[in-house]
Amino acid sequence: MKHFYLALVPWAAFDMVVRSAGLGLAWGAGVALGYAALVSLLSRRARLGPVLFVAVATFAVVLLVTLLFHPDAQLRLYARAVTSGSLGVVLGVSVLVRPCTSHYVEDVVAPRYWSRLAFRDFNRRLTLIWSATCLAIGGLDAAGARSGSPVATTFYIWLVPVGLVLAAGVFSARAVATHFDPDEATLHDALRELDTLDEPQHDRLGVTRLRAYRGGANAP
Repeated sequence: MKHFYLALVPWAAFDMVVRSAGLGLAWGAGVALGYAALVSLLSRRARLGPVLFVAVATFAVVLLVTLLFHPDAQLRLYARAVTSGSLGVVLGVSVLVRPCTSHYVEDVVAPRYWSRLAFRDFNRRLTLIWSATCLAIGGLDAAGARSGSPVATTFYIWLVPVGLVLAAGVFSARAVATHFDPDEATLHDALRELDTLDEPQHDRLGVTRLRAYRGGANAP
C-alpha cells in the first residue's frame, strides 16, 4: 500500500509548514498542493488514486480561502484539525460507494480477489479504521490548538498522531498479509515485468503474461 502512504504526505507537509516559523496557511497549502502535483506528474501508473485527489481538493480550498478571505487567527488555529477531519469524513463516506483503500490494496493483491465480496468487506473495514484514525487526529489537532502549551501541542499534534498512523499502517500490512496470499503475482508485479520488455517482446509475450497473471493460463 505504498501509494496510499504517499498520498497521505500532503497532510503531513501541511502540518509541518503551518507550524514552522509561522509560515501560515497559504504556504502550508501551497506546499501540500505542490507535492500532490509533483507526485501526480511523476507517477507513471497514476496509482495514487482517490486520496491524492482529496488532497488536491482540500488544500486548493484552503489556499483559496486563505488568499481571498484572510481568515482570522482563530480559524487559522484549527486548520490542521479541519483538514485531517475532512479526510476522515471522506474515507468514512467512501465505504457507502467504494472504499478508498480498495484502489491501493489492489496494488498488493492478486486480481482474482478484486471482485469478491470478501475483498469489499475487507476494504470497508480497513477504510473505516483509517477514517477513525484521521478523525482522531483531527480531534487531537483541535485539542493541541486549544491547549496553548508547547509541550501539550507537541504531544497532541505530533507524538500521538504519528503513533496512530504507525499503528494503522502496521495493522494494514498485517491484515493484508493475513487475508490474502502474499506470494501471488500482483498488479505491481505484472506492470513491473511488462516495463522490462521492449515493444517486440510486448507483442510476443504481453498477452500471455497478462493472461497468466489473471489466472487464465499457465505462464510459459
